[in-house]
Amino acid sequence: MGTRTIKPTVRAINALAACPADSKSKGVEYSFLGHPGLKLLVSKTGDRTFYHRFVFDEGKRAQRLGRYPDYSLEEAIQKVRENRAVLDRGGDPQEAPRAQKAMPTFEHFVINDYLPFAFKTKRSAKADESKVRIHMLEYFKGKRLDDISVREVQAYHIAISQKLSPSSGNRHLMLLSVIFSTARSWLVIPETCNPTAGVKQFKEPLKHLPQLKQADIAPLFKAMAEDPNQLAVSCIKVMLLTGARRSEAQGMLWSALDLAAGIWTIEKTKSGKTHVVQLNDAVLAVLAAVPRTTSSFVFPGHVDKNKPLHNPCKAFDRCLTKAGLPHMRLHSLRHSFCSFAVAAGASLYSVQGLVGHAHVGTTTRYAAYDNQALRRATQLVSSVVSGAVSGTSAA
Repeated sequence: MGTRTIKPTVRAINALAACPADSKSKGVEYSFLGHPGLKLLVSKTGDRTFYHRFVFDEGKRAQRLGRYPDYSLEEAIQKVRENRAVLDRGGDPQEAPRAQKAMPTFEHFVINDYLPFAFKTKRSAKADESKVRIHMLEYFKGKRLDDISVREVQAYHIAISQKLSPSSGNRHLMLLSVIFSTARSWLVIPETCNPTAGVKQFKEPLKHLPQLKQADIAPLFKAMAEDPNQLAVSCIKVMLLTGARRSEAQGMLWSALDLAAGIWTIEKTKSGKTHVVQLNDAVLAVLAAVPRTTSSFVFPGHVDKNKPLHNPCKAFDRCLTKAGLPHMRLHSLRHSFCSFAVAAGASLYSVQGLVGHAHVGTTTRYAAYDNQALRRATQLVSSVVSGAVSGTSAA
């Protein structure tokens, strides 16, 4: 028998008669107004079953949805909408249920797949593990990877930002983006599954970066000259005079130094890239005074010479206290190096190259412009304009 059309109502479905017993067909198929592809097959016994008919890969398909009334009209309509969304993306609706059964939860994927991979490839794996364990697992508990929506990611981003800070919320958002990107690259989720897309980061307030002032250098160096741990003092001076990170200075190898050329090659920086540090005269003098030992490290440990210097922080704290300066972290020496360089007239791009920042925007945050530096900069423009007006050279 041919296909007939009815209104998409429960009343219309209940009013349907069974397929005639003498019919050559197994049943009568009905279509629904306004819902193309949704079919209802009424058998000779009066059973009513929803189907979805569609075309995929140039072939006609029919997917059984469920038997009415256990499977409701609303469920059938929603399922057809979902199938059409899959078809619009070029997918096969009949493969979707099988893929969904194999889809891991957020917890399963992160614990069993992502974190083991991160610990082998990322320097920040411990920080990733902490964010996942303390916050993410509870928030996305029981959720399949492909069930997490943009709205849920936005809500999580807001919740972390309110609980901790906007910058922390942004770090969590970036980690979620990496997790879903990894899942897509491993074909765990479809290429179109990206609930972090379109979620904008919060604007982070510019923090005051503690650092040394030019007037602090003399009393600090006087205190360092009197400190009992001169090896740690030399390491501290290298940080201030090169802008190197603490881990880079502590792990400095003699084999990485070319003192004749004034070059220090750091094989792997925070960004995972090789960075060549230009050594100025002051830092070359510091390194020349460091006693050579059998250790491969320039600043070896006190107990085990085959390991780097353990903790120069204590020596730095002693020197700050003796010099009457406020407490600051060793990383403040890196901030100070950038600020001193910019204040002395070095361009941001030059400073970026000196300290190995991946983006010049990071250098801008570190560089603290004082009023004198700004006055010198504006005076350069004044000289150019005045020289042009008077017909003299600005040089």
